[in-house]
Amino acid sequence: MSKHNNTPSLMEVGPPPPPVLEVGGSSRRRLLPTFATPFSQEIMDVPRPKKVKMPSVEPFDGTTDFYDHLDVYKAQMYIQDVEDAIFCPYFPTTLRGIVQKWFNGILSGSITSFLQLAELFSTHLKWCTNISGPFLKAIRELKFTSN
Repeated sequence: MSKHNNTPSLMEVGPPPPPVLEVGGSSRRRLLPTFATPFSQEIMDVPRPKKVKMPSVEPFDGTTDFYDHLDVYKAQMYIQDVEDAIFCPYFPTTLRGIVQKWFNGILSGSITSFLQLAELFSTHLKWCTNISGPFLKAIRELKFTSN
C-alpha cells in the first residue's frame, strides 16, 4: 500500500491488462490485444463465414511474379463464394519477409476494399521491381541454386 493513501502501488498489483479490440462481426466476437490493421472498420466488422478455407497459395516474398500470386489468391477466394471484404483479412497470411513488412506499414484503417488492396499491392511491387530488378533477379538465382 502507498504510504500516503490506501491504494495499492503498481508494484503490488502489477501492470494493467493490455487493451482489447473486438474483431470480426460474428455473434461470437473474440477479444484480442489491440493491433494496428490497415483494414477499415467496415471490413473488420463483416461476419466471416465458417466455410472459408485458408487459401493454399505459395507464400509471396517478392521473389516471384506478384501478378501470378494475386491471380491465384483471387481465384481461390472467388470459388468460395464470399464477398469482397472477406478477401482482405486472409490476404496478409500469404505474404512473407519484406512484403509482409511492407503490408504491416500500411496506414491503419486505410484499406476499404480488396480492389484497393490489390491495386496498392500491385503498384508497390511494380515500383519495387522497376527499381530493384537486378537485385530481385539475383535473389531468384540464389533461391534456385540453393535447392
